[in-house]
Amino acid sequence: MLNFFSKKDSRSVGIDIGSSSIKIVELEKRGNSVELVTYGLLETSPYGGKEIGRVANLSTEKTVEALADVLREAKVVTKKAGVAIPFRSSFMRMVEFPQVTEEELNRMVPLEARKYIPVPMEEVALDWSLVPQVARMARSAGSESEVKVNVLLVAIHNEVLSRFESIAKGASLERPFYEVESYSAMRSIIPQSNEAVIMCDFGAGATKIYVAYQGFVVYSHIINTGSQDITLSLSKAMRIKIDEAEIEKRETGLSKGSADKVYSICDLVLSRISNELIHVRQLFEQKYESKVTKVVLIGGGSQLKGIEGYLREKLKLEIEKGAPFSQVRIPEFMNQTVGEIGPEFAVAVGCALRGVFENK
Repeated sequence: MLNFFSKKDSRSVGIDIGSSSIKIVELEKRGNSVELVTYGLLETSPYGGKEIGRVANLSTEKTVEALADVLREAKVVTKKAGVAIPFRSSFMRMVEFPQVTEEELNRMVPLEARKYIPVPMEEVALDWSLVPQVARMARSAGSESEVKVNVLLVAIHNEVLSRFESIAKGASLERPFYEVESYSAMRSIIPQSNEAVIMCDFGAGATKIYVAYQGFVVYSHIINTGSQDITLSLSKAMRIKIDEAEIEKRETGLSKGSADKVYSICDLVLSRISNELIHVRQLFEQKYESKVTKVVLIGGGSQLKGIEGYLREKLKLEIEKGAPFSQVRIPEFMNQTVGEIGPEFAVAVGCALRGVFENK
């Protein structure tokens, strides 16, 4: 029996378990609008015996403990949750197929996927989606033109899904759903956009680069460089403690002047990321013959002071911080705070948005 008036069914919590923190957002659908109920952020480094800002590879039990703590502290009511699967724990690949019927694709995709997925198919959960409007004409030497269509393959290792299911169960969540974090982020920061936009998720241990185009993530790339590298470099170069280096990074960042040494250290790390952004942009524009319009920054590292101007100068492109709460009604007393922390919550908000609109 359906219960149209159940507040529990109208709410959903989005959960983003990152390498150094857990972010949660609870949303509620009221009529035609979605409202923020509560949110929370918990640094997980202390649960792994490390300093704030450091990557903490927690066990399943410690992750459950940390997640339960942040859900309790944020006073989350609903048990309906969406959990983001880290990009590093998934496999995504855009593959070309001839333009055939959906029935034929259903037969062809699992067979073709074996060529691209580096583990036995029985060890992964596989899904795929036809990418509309990104068809192109391909001509081989001496052959007629053939229309090609793109299919997005997504595979997640069964062990990864099992771990996240154990975490959700341990935190007493009900009816959880799972999706790759790049799609959660895209839902919250660039909904219904036909433009080509690069999303740069600047995390503690790694930076993820996605190109979103016509409602799909058509290109994904990960760099094993993150905001933690700036902290560690500052600590070593300035001979200060790691927690002091973290404060220096957050308060000074890319501000020039008396802190030129801090700027140069930040630049050393960020130049790797900016070079990869340039490379990804070139690859996309050559393949899809469409221009990238802007770069949207998300993740904790996007809060680095001066990063927008720095990347704007390097890429000669529009740079902006993600605003995932733009689709959500915010209580007036939360407006300023939510605006400042927004980029860190892109994935959690996206998960929660899917949950409230699916209303299962």
